[in-house]
Amino acid sequence: MSNRSSLAHFLQQAIFIAFNLLFFMTPFIFTWMNQELFEFSKMLFVYAFAVIILGLWSLRMAVEQKIIFKRSPLDYFLLIFLLSQVISTVFSLHPRTSWFGYYTRFNGGLLSTLSYISIFYAMIANLKKTQVQGIISSLLLSMLLVSLYAIPEHFGHSPSCWLITQKFDVACWVQDVQNRVFATFGQPNWLATFLITLIPLNVDYLLREKKWLNRLYLLLVLLSSVSALLFSKSRSGLLGLALGLSFYGIAKLWKSKKNRFLQFKKLSIVASLITLLIILIGTPYTPNFKELLSGQSKILLSPAPAPEIQVGGTPSEEIRKIVWQGAVKVWQRYPIFGSGVETFAYSYYLDRPVAHNLVSEWDFLYNKAHNELLNLLANTGLVGLLSYLTLLGAAFYLGRKSVAILAGLMAMFVANFFGFSTVMSNLLLFGFMAIIVLQNQDQKKQSFNKNDDIKKIDNKENIDNKEYYIYSTIVLATLILLGRVHAIWQADYLFTKGQNAFTQGNYQVGLPLIQEAILKSPKEAFFYDELADNYAQLSIAYANEKQSTASSQLAQSAIESNRKAIELNGAHLNFYKSQARIYIRLGQLDQRLYSYAKQALEKAISLSPTDAKLYYNLALVLEIMGQNEEALAKMEYAVQIKSNYLQARGELARMYFTRNELEKAKEQYIYSLEKIAPNDELVKEKLKIVEASLSAQRQK
Repeated sequence: MSNRSSLAHFLQQAIFIAFNLLFFMTPFIFTWMNQELFEFSKMLFVYAFAVIILGLWSLRMAVEQKIIFKRSPLDYFLLIFLLSQVISTVFSLHPRTSWFGYYTRFNGGLLSTLSYISIFYAMIANLKKTQVQGIISSLLLSMLLVSLYAIPEHFGHSPSCWLITQKFDVACWVQDVQNRVFATFGQPNWLATFLITLIPLNVDYLLREKKWLNRLYLLLVLLSSVSALLFSKSRSGLLGLALGLSFYGIAKLWKSKKNRFLQFKKLSIVASLITLLIILIGTPYTPNFKELLSGQSKILLSPAPAPEIQVGGTPSEEIRKIVWQGAVKVWQRYPIFGSGVETFAYSYYLDRPVAHNLVSEWDFLYNKAHNELLNLLANTGLVGLLSYLTLLGAAFYLGRKSVAILAGLMAMFVANFFGFSTVMSNLLLFGFMAIIVLQNQDQKKQSFNKNDDIKKIDNKENIDNKEYYIYSTIVLATLILLGRVHAIWQADYLFTKGQNAFTQGNYQVGLPLIQEAILKSPKEAFFYDELADNYAQLSIAYANEKQSTASSQLAQSAIESNRKAIELNGAHLNFYKSQARIYIRLGQLDQRLYSYAKQALEKAISLSPTDAKLYYNLALVLEIMGQNEEALAKMEYAVQIKSNYLQARGELARMYFTRNELEKAKEQYIYSLEKIAPNDELVKEKLKIVEASLSAQRQK
């Protein structure tokens, strides 16, 4: 055996192992020392493995001295979709965001799309049809372990908390993970999407398996994954699974003409097992077995009319409807190629419906449309959406014989319709498309025999010294790219560590860490924005300690750092909010800075004209500047567009009171007590003061 054939076979095996590790390990990747614990590190992990796989693929081509690339029936559809993303990035509101994706998420940016497509082509070029089962087996094992990770959370024991705090409880999470489990995904719906995409494959393998031991294993996978899904209480996940499995069952019966009764019997057993779990555990729509026995019922009926202020939060479906309206308006402004890949956080706020002010999450940042199709429509326009749907349609047609995979893709599509894609769902999407292509390849060309590869290569000469330079170059390029991926992660790690130190009052440790993070990622506007706020806080602290020189220097650093953030990303509303906050804070030291705060708020309002909080803050700044009439008008408008704005009504009542418009002040306090906060003691006290003043005024 020649050196070349040995190395070629080793590389082919290494690529197969790399794909198994990628699909098996990605669901488990999360950290607790980054800005975003789950998606950020998952995306970087995919980047790293995409680099490794491309490096191994390049080495294999160099060793075999030929281009190893396979065409697929999806080529043109993938190309059109990719071109739509590229054009949208070129004309984006902020090209850097479109390239990398929204910071801390990254999934969905052009770079991530290139990675997924590269993984697709690497799979069909380097894997054999006979190796597909190995990939699916890795996915099913991963699903089993993720499910076993999630289930204890429902009973108050999170493995993540044990990793983070060495305490096997759920106290490490702000989210109520015991009520809705999320395992290593960080969000119940993301976990659910992963599970429902793979459960149809699990069912298919279970029904086809002949060996009892393997059947027991696959049954354990099914019971565990469905239990974890039910504990996630994901309505979109349950709906997606119901439609996916229904499609699978109908398709299997349709195709099983000779043994349809036997197939129906097997499907009925699986359906009965899933139904039994639903009865035992319950769903967001139905009571569990214990509640049935006790006579309790929690079947979800039509929701009651919502009060102005939502105790416990506005239902997610109500919020989605509002965000969807805004997404459609964004598309109407950018109909062809959208506002830019992953720029929804920038484009939405100009079209943000006024109704968004009345939901419980009214001042949250929305960087997704919470509907994959509308997200694509807003970000990449009609071209992007149609190319995506066409790609899915082509994959569905090509994979018409791969019923279980299509059922999984259908379930994923339903879940994403009520949410958005994640790293794992996109990895599964492109991985499944590659599997469909591999399964449709000619069986005669799919024999995987080590000796076959040797015969192809044995007639070539052994590797000479010059070729090692080529191999070294490929390895070096791979290591450099891996180093760049690590640098992105390390920059975020340093920044997060610095922010945590700063929050704890350890400024001397925190600031150098943040500055080091900026050196590693000098074009990340988010770092400069947060650093600016830190400088402003320190400036006030030094001023309070009578260290005027240091305070002045820090104030200037805050202003310059914020300007740098806006210079790097002038489309981000939050950076103008930060600018206003910094100038308001520093205005305590120099009142001339309030005029700059006013300008920043006016710019923010131009980007988000329905944000009541901006008008509220602008009113307070105008009042400080002595522009009382304009301040009153802005505060009145804040209340007009957000009727349940308790703080704004309180400030408006105060303004009326100082103008001796006591009846108007009284109206604001009464409205607050009747419609917003009936038990607010402070409002009650202020109302008494106004009523006493009115009484005294009448007596005169």
